Amino acid sequence: MKTKWTGTYTAIVTPFTRDNRIDEEAFEKLVKAQIKGGVDGIVPVGTTGESPTLHMDEHIRVIELAVKAAAGKIKVMAMVTERVGEGVAFMPFHFGGHMEGV
Repeated sequence: MKTKWTGTYTAIVTPFTRDNRIDEEAFEKLVKAQIKGGVDGIVPVGTTGESPTLHMDEHIRVIELAVKAAAGKIKVMAMVTERVGEGVAFMPFHFGGHMEGV
């Protein structure tokens, strides 16, 4: 099935704790706020600037968190601009087909 890309998508930031770890609880709250606000989808690790600073496992974790928090209510478009050689081939499969695009 082809995904129809219409509507509003938020390039969502990745919050960090004081010790520079991904703040998973804060991230989930941000995603839920986007859902409540009526967006059609989110773009985790996109154009908000933190993507190049994340290790590959952190990058993947943010996308996993986004997919989980979105819970099928909104679309998730994973950004892999800095990771093309590392991850683009396996990303759609890694997340169980729950992402709408890469």
